[in-house]
Amino acid sequence: MRFDIRRILPWIFATAFLLSISLLGTYNGIGELRDGDATTVLQKSVSIGSLIYGLVGIAAAGGVLLRRRWGYFLSLAWGVVITYTGAMASHAYGETTAPGTAIAALITALIAGFVIWLAGLATRRS
Repeated sequence: MRFDIRRILPWIFATAFLLSISLLGTYNGIGELRDGDATTVLQKSVSIGSLIYGLVGIAAAGGVLLRRRWGYFLSLAWGVVITYTGAMASHAYGETTAPGTAIAALITALIAGFVIWLAGLATRRS
């Protein structure tokens, strides 16, 4: 297996981003559901979304760490769910306006897209 910096850096960063964000999401999702912080349906959907992206992201981080292509595909699913939770959390808990929610969705999608791109580079067969 040939190692070069163009594959090592995306591999390290994608794994680190997926793992750290997903561990925090899992922890927050469990805490919100257990403590009753999520009271409305939208807040509960954000908490459940946090659990989903947390678990999917941990699995994706494992796949990227092992340089398996399924890690990239799991990171795609992770990106969809984290974009939803990132957008809806600001609306559900912060009661932001529609433009504020759209901005939150755009920023979250950009971050997710960057992590997915890194995962794609890290798991691509050369």
